[in-house]
Amino acid sequence: MRGFFSRKRTAAIWTALALAAAPVCAAAASDPPTEADLENAFQAVLADPADLNAAFEYARIAAALGDYEAAASSLERMLMFNPDLYQVQVELGVLYFRLGSYATAEAYLKQAIAHKDLPPETRERAETFLAQIEQQVSPHRFAFSVSGGLRYQTNANLAPGNTILSGGTPIVLPNEFSANQDFAVFADFQVRHHYDFGSADGDRLESQAGAYTSRQFEVEEFSLTYLNADTGPRFYIAGPGSVSVRPYLKASALFIETSYYQGVLGGGTEVTIPVLDSWSVGLDGFWQYATHVNSSERPSAKDLDGQEASLEAEIAYNGGDFGVALIGGAADVNASQHFEAYQELKARVFAWKDLPAPVNFTSAGLDWTVTLSAEFLNRNYDAANPAVSPNVRNDKEYRVDGQLIIPVAVSASVFAGVGWQDVHSNLPNYTFDNVTVLGGVNVRF
Repeated sequence: MRGFFSRKRTAAIWTALALAAAPVCAAAASDPPTEADLENAFQAVLADPADLNAAFEYARIAAALGDYEAAASSLERMLMFNPDLYQVQVELGVLYFRLGSYATAEAYLKQAIAHKDLPPETRERAETFLAQIEQQVSPHRFAFSVSGGLRYQTNANLAPGNTILSGGTPIVLPNEFSANQDFAVFADFQVRHHYDFGSADGDRLESQAGAYTSRQFEVEEFSLTYLNADTGPRFYIAGPGSVSVRPYLKASALFIETSYYQGVLGGGTEVTIPVLDSWSVGLDGFWQYATHVNSSERPSAKDLDGQEASLEAEIAYNGGDFGVALIGGAADVNASQHFEAYQELKARVFAWKDLPAPVNFTSAGLDWTVTLSAEFLNRNYDAANPAVSPNVRNDKEYRVDGQLIIPVAVSASVFAGVGWQDVHSNLPNYTFDNVTVLGGVNVRF
């Protein structure tokens, strides 16, 4: 009789696992479990430690509440009574993965998939987490992001008003050079790579590269492609999460239409200082040199050749579902022609907020995210451009941007945004405004 009841208990556990709405480590009922439910389940386990149904229920509730250690202990107790519960081995592997114990997780998962009777969907789950473990323990980490969409601008060619200066004399700008509204398609690809040096402090090499391109429908001469990359080690002063220093090298290239226009080489150093639990302070100082290529459309491009030195400071807060960053900076931009050289001061605020999704497009019910940024820049030029005016140029630029990001899958989202750029200059040649509306899709993998 004892063997009969043991077989019945084993069958009951397999049935519970098969009928569970979600795996143990991701279980979620329509009414989320509470601490009181966990205590009741614990008392049931104490009443009969050999009751595998009670042990499984306790593990399910503990995992749903984020207590992975308790859930793992309960499932391990189940295996003591019946080592052949292969699905339980898989869930134990997942729990230990959540806890960061990758060696233990790998052992349980490999033990489970060695059994030919493991259900196909459970085998797939185990193999998925084994692949993630391999990524976690590898010194190489990659992340990719691809975005694309449609953009509309009220002033796609960034044209000034109807009247400009030529040698200090006002003239009427020909109609072909006035502001043009236009649509464009755009695409953006980003890749990040981290190489872990294996030190106890968590030091690593961080590299990233990106490619952005846009194609205008009407003002094709403003279509562009921008390539950029940077690389450098990040050193932690006193272990992971402490003050970090990252010297880096960077390079970029800009193509207008299909012609090479600008190349930049430079480098700098970032310093990040955690303050309290949710605050941090960052500093970024860099130097770069830019070269340009003259063309029939831009015959004086090489007037912009020169070096730039810049310093930025940031104070940031990350509250989990809300964050804000205050950024200030100063730059000294030299050029081969003094009237193209300037000093710049800038201030920027960036904020984001996660909002409960009014409509869920994902089974996980991921939050929607709203972002908002506002920026002010002031540029004082070194000398007057006699071809424009005897007065030295001064620009004040204002930018405001907002975006809504809506997840449609765990690693994919759609986004929509609007932006406004307004440049005020003491010379009408450089005064313009532009409103941008865009939308698109982003995929991360």
